[in-house]
Amino acid sequence: MDYSFGVCCTLDFEEKVCFRQTCRPSGNRAGGKEIGVMKKKVKEKLVEALLSGRYEKCKGAMRSTRNRFCVEGVLCDLYKQETGKGEWSHVPEQWPLKREVVSFVTGDDKVYGYGIPPEVSKWAGSTYSKSLGMDLIALNDIVGLNFGDLAETVRTHF
Repeated sequence: MDYSFGVCCTLDFEEKVCFRQTCRPSGNRAGGKEIGVMKKKVKEKLVEALLSGRYEKCKGAMRSTRNRFCVEGVLCDLYKQETGKGEWSHVPEQWPLKREVVSFVTGDDKVYGYGIPPEVSKWAGSTYSKSLGMDLIALNDIVGLNFGDLAETVRTHF
């Protein structure tokens, strides 16, 4: 049985490691198959940005006050550059336990410190932002891939 990468992750695509209490069968699977959904144009831009050296990596937030990004933050930054929509905002009181979080504010004034906003997910070609977001969070924060490995994984499996 295959599992969604957003719910179960595979290290080196061999040993299954579950990140939630339940796993659900899915057509998206590792081992040479797609584990996420992304438009080809967006995927190419994300891979290029991850390999460009313009972004330094962080964990636990899309962007930090040190101007470091997780892979989701890079995706939001690309969305902002292409569409002119969304803003980065640092409001320490909003995240009292993680004061270094820089949030992404969407056009409807919703604030995201982590997790891909639905409008960014839709722009990227995913119809379900939580699935795409969980895939990227797992790769960035839990598995701990560097941007080079993340770029290769996005290129090969999304």
